[in-house]
Formats: sequence, C-alpha cells, structure tokens
Amino acid sequence: MQRVVEMFPKFKEGKGEFSGGFAEAFTRRCGELDCSSVALSTFGNFAKYNLPLTLPAARLLLESLGSQPTSQTLLATSLFQVYKLTPITHDLPSAALLAATCYDPKHRTEDTLKIAEALMPHIQKMLEAQSTELVNANTAEDLKVKKLTTMALRRLNFLAKQQNGEAPFAAELVPSKVELQKTI
Repeated sequence: MQRVVEMFPKFKEGKGEFSGGFAEAFTRRCGELDCSSVALSTFGNFAKYNLPLTLPAARLLLESLGSQPTSQTLLATSLFQVYKLTPITHDLPSAALLAATCYDPKHRTEDTLKIAEALMPHIQKMLEAQSTELVNANTAEDLKVKKLTTMALRRLNFLAKQQNGEAPFAAELVPSKVELQKTI
C-alpha cells in the first residue's frame, strides 16, 4: 500500500484530483490490509500527498486504528481539527469509537480513562438526542454510519461495564439492529 501512496504526488503533479469517495475507500482498504498507519501518515502529510481527510474516512480510520497503539489513535483525532471536521465531541460515531478504544484493556491507562470519561457526557447527550434515529437508515451510506455507531456504542457499553461495573448507557438507547427503510 505504501508503494501506491508514493504515486499520489505524481498524480497531484499531473493535475489529478481524488474523487469524493476516494479517501474513504483508501482508508477502508488500508484497514483491510492491516496497514492503517499508512493511511494515518498519508492524511498527516497533506502537503506531500494532497489527500484530504473526510469525516467518513476519519471514522473508518479511528475504527481501524483501534488495534494499534493508542498514540496513533490520538494522533488521528488531532487531524479532525486540521481538516476542519466536526469535532469528536459533536460526532457520535467518532466519540464512541475513541471512548471504546480508550476503555479497551489493551490500551487502558490512567490517561486514556480520563479521555474516555471526558467523552461520556458528550456521548450521552448525543445518544439521547439521536437514539431513535439510530434504528432506521434512509440510504446505504446512512446504514453504514449507523451500524458503525451502534457497534461502537455496544462495545463501549461492554468495556465501560468491565471497567466500572455498570454500562453507562441504557440498553434501550443502544439499538441492537439497524435497518434500511424501504421507500414506497
């Protein structure tokens, strides 16, 4: 994958532009190939690679970095501000993914627990506002986001319960299933 990325500057020099969904497809593929650090370094060097990070790609990056050292996940979160994306504290999927990573026993430290605990009130507020919206999706793209969100919330509930003895979010707020609504 790194060899592919090294072609990006030449693509840029040739006046090429990446299509709207390229960042997401690139991030997904890096995750599938277990080389999310390549995606992180690519988005972290816009001057060289000219590949802008989008919110869907940023969410996928957070998800795929969950098995990597926490420092990489935290570095990815700094890109939200660099690319002027919705702040993590205002984006339920991103906040849930980050908090779950911070609670994960493989990454759990005093500092990561502080980060997770700081996110919990924001997640609770967003979840209360959006919980009924998480059950149904109107488009395939919406379905992907809502499935990612509910998966992250269920994982967060499980890991937080392991750490604190109780799940932070009521079961009825975290749907077990998301369905695509049929249009007539």
